[in-house]
Amino acid sequence: MKNQRNLIALAAVALLACSASTVRADTIYDWSYTGTGVSASGTLTTSGALTALTGYHYTTTMYGYDIIGITGQRNGVNITGIVPDTHFPNTTVIGSMEIDDALLPNGSGGFMLDIEGLGYYVGADYYTVSANGSWGGSPYQQLAYGGGYAEVTDSQYMHGIGLGNSLTITEAAVVPDGGMTVTLLGGALMGLAAFRRKLFF
Repeated sequence: MKNQRNLIALAAVALLACSASTVRADTIYDWSYTGTGVSASGTLTTSGALTALTGYHYTTTMYGYDIIGITGQRNGVNITGIVPDTHFPNTTVIGSMEIDDALLPNGSGGFMLDIEGLGYYVGADYYTVSANGSWGGSPYQQLAYGGGYAEVTDSQYMHGIGLGNSLTITEAAVVPDGGMTVTLLGGALMGLAAFRRKLFF
């Protein structure tokens, strides 16, 4: 019975070690796009692991990171914050539009937005940037169908600015997590060593 308890404890510590190694810090990305009469750029911040998206218009399971922050400028005016998707990984409706604030791997080592898109504020005004495609199909199909992205405001619903494929999103940095991952992993390994000594000596 004693050995059985020790084996259970040993397995628990090993699991903690594996979990510690998968802790993911926030990640920062550079982004920019241009269109007729518009130019915008800045940074995005994502948090958490890849998550299955459950938005209204998905017909296949896709995965994305939750965008939790944005900085930058639109036409020289400061972007003041993200329009939060309070239902991530599902969709939030704002005015006449829907957003999911999801950053998706594009299948070729880069990143993209889907048709539900990202929302951000410039003062009291808000804008969404999304794949300019059809409702339905995977985000890859949506993007290919529409031939790029569009920027839309609530007053321009269905009459947004075409951005073509000018939107670029590239990973810039991983935000340090204050050593939490190292601390967890170190503690787990110390516990693992202690239980091994107890079991075999």
